[in-house]
Amino acid sequence: MVSSFKIADARICWLLKLLLGLCLTLSITGCNRDHSTTNVFRAEDNLSSSAVSELPLVFRLGKPISDHEADPDGWIEFASWVDEECIVYLSRGNVTCISTKDRRVQWVVRDVGKIQDWSVSRGAKRLAILTDNFVTSVIDCSSGKALFTVDSNHLATVLGLEHVTPTRVAISPTDGRLFVCSFSQHYGRNGYILDPSCTKLLSTFAVDAAPRKLSVSPSGRRLAVVAAEDVLCVTDLIEDREVFFQGTRVRENSGSRTRSIDSPFFSHLRDNDGEELVYSLDNSWGTGEVFIHNVATKKVHSFDGKNGHIELDVSFASRRLVLTGTSTDLTVLDFDGNMIAERKKAAMNRITSVEFSPSEDRILIGSWDNTLAVFSMRQGGQ
Repeated sequence: MVSSFKIADARICWLLKLLLGLCLTLSITGCNRDHSTTNVFRAEDNLSSSAVSELPLVFRLGKPISDHEADPDGWIEFASWVDEECIVYLSRGNVTCISTKDRRVQWVVRDVGKIQDWSVSRGAKRLAILTDNFVTSVIDCSSGKALFTVDSNHLATVLGLEHVTPTRVAISPTDGRLFVCSFSQHYGRNGYILDPSCTKLLSTFAVDAAPRKLSVSPSGRRLAVVAAEDVLCVTDLIEDREVFFQGTRVRENSGSRTRSIDSPFFSHLRDNDGEELVYSLDNSWGTGEVFIHNVATKKVHSFDGKNGHIELDVSFASRRLVLTGTSTDLTVLDFDGNMIAERKKAAMNRITSVEFSPSEDRILIGSWDNTLAVFSMRQGGQ
C-alpha cells in the first residue's frame, strides 16, 4: 500500500514538473517575440475600441516658447531623418545633425541663412537645400561636408543656360540625383536633373508654373509636383509621360495672377510608384482635407485634415499617415480616416515639419515653439 502511494506521488511530481516547464517555455517565447510587431499601434486595434492611444514622447530638444513671434530665428521649419540614428534640422540659420541615441551634435553647417526648400536622400545620405538668395547646396549627412554649392549664375553654367532662378529642389531617395526647378510663369521643360556629382545635366522634365512642392518617389522614377493654379501632377521620368494630372495648366505667360490669401490650395502630393496618391487641400488657418486617390480605378475619398497649414507624412506600406499643423496636435490615421493614435498639444505652437522614421516606429516634428521632438509609435514609448 505504501509502495502504491509512493508511485502515485512520483507520477504527480513528474506531471507538475512537466507543466512548470511548459509554462516557462511559453513565457520565454512570448518575451522573445519581435517587439516591433507586438507593441506598435495598429489600425485594427483601434477599430474595436473608442479609446485612442496616446503617442509617448521619446525626447524633446530645446525649450518651448508660447509666443512664436518672440524668437522667430529659433523656429524649426525643416527637420528630417537621415536614418534611424541621425536627424538633421534647421534652426538659427544653422543646419545641425544630432544622434537620436544620446542627442549629441554630430556636425553643424553654420550661417546657411533662410531656406526656401529642403530635401533629404536617405539612400545617398545627402541633404539638398535652396536658400532665399538662390544658393543651391548638397551636404553629405555623414560628415556635414558640402559636396556642391553654387549661386544661380554658376548653376546656369552647369545647366548650360544663360540664366536660371531655382525655386524648388529635391534629391533622389536612392542615388542622390539632384532635381531643380527654375522659375517660370508657364508650363514647359523648366525642370533639370543633375547627376549625383552635380556637375552633369542628365535630362530635363516638364513642370507647371510656379511649383510649390516637389517630391521624388522612393524608386526615383516618378516626380510629384504641386504648382500654381492648383495643379497636381505626377510624371514618370523614364517614360517622360504624365501618370496623373489635375488642375489648370498655364501654357503661356499670363502676366500677374491674383489669389485670395485665404482661398483653399493644394499643399502636399505623395506618390509611391503605385496606384494610390495622397494629397491635401489646405485652407490656410481653417481646417483642410486629405484625399486618397486611386489612379487606376479613379476612385477618390477624403476625410478631415484636422488642421490648417497641413503638414503630413505618408506610409503607403502600412496605409497610414500622420497629420499636424496649426492645431499643434499630432494624429495618426489609416487611409480610411480612422484614428490610430494621437498626441494632443505635441508642441506649443504651429508644427511645420513632420516625418515617420525609416522603420516607421517614431515620428519627428519641428515647430515654431523652437523645439524638435520625437514621439514613439510603440506602446511602451521606446
